Amino acid sequence: MKLLHIDSSILGDNSASRQL
Repeated sequence: MKLLHIDSSILGDNSASRQL
């Protein structure tokens, strides 16, 4: 889950949207 959080911080909402 930590990795996801980091990716979200780097890419922003784009990463979160892609994961979901």
